[in-house]
Amino acid sequence: MDATDTRVDEIADGIYRISTFVPDVECGAMNEFLAVAPRAQVAHGLQGCLVSLDDLADRPPRPLAHGETLDLGGKEVLRRRVLHLNTPHVPHNWEARVLFEETTGTLLCGDLFTHLGNGPPVTDHDLVEPALDAEEVFRQTSCLTAAVETLRSLARLAPSTLAVMHGSSYGGDGAAALRALADGYQERFGPKREFAARPSALAGASAPQG
Repeated sequence: MDATDTRVDEIADGIYRISTFVPDVECGAMNEFLAVAPRAQVAHGLQGCLVSLDDLADRPPRPLAHGETLDLGGKEVLRRRVLHLNTPHVPHNWEARVLFEETTGTLLCGDLFTHLGNGPPVTDHDLVEPALDAEEVFRQTSCLTAAVETLRSLARLAPSTLAVMHGSSYGGDGAAALRALADGYQERFGPKREFAARPSALAGASAPQG
């Protein structure tokens, strides 16, 4: 992979997306960031620290409580404060969480809205259908009921940007997109035996190329 394959794009005021498109599975670069930023510290929910980061991070991480606000500093007009919210098993894993940056209204939503392909850094096009199509392929969401209720509660934050980890981020009515994704999960992936029995693409079925 060439370094020129990595892009840095501003997706909200002062919030940047660092992205390298890899058609297969891509792992993170946490310790590489820590190496070049000696005063930086990884922050995550307590569960995430206990089950993985305490062992994996080169420096001890900072555990955050549900509802805790982390002040990242910056100029007073653009002060960066992120709200940490635990979302266990949504979309997967006990330690799942999201961050809400209050100044710009950006929801850093992790694997929520994951979709296939190498789209633009940020879009105002609908991400709900692509996210539902990706769920059909990967079966990544752990608990449908928890996911639906969590998405609807996150909609109350009324984010103006959805910073998506895998795929394009979304600029627009984030609350409507979160509610639509909740409805889509409920309608498309209700407790139907034939869907529950279908394997994930990661378990051997071939995934569509995007």
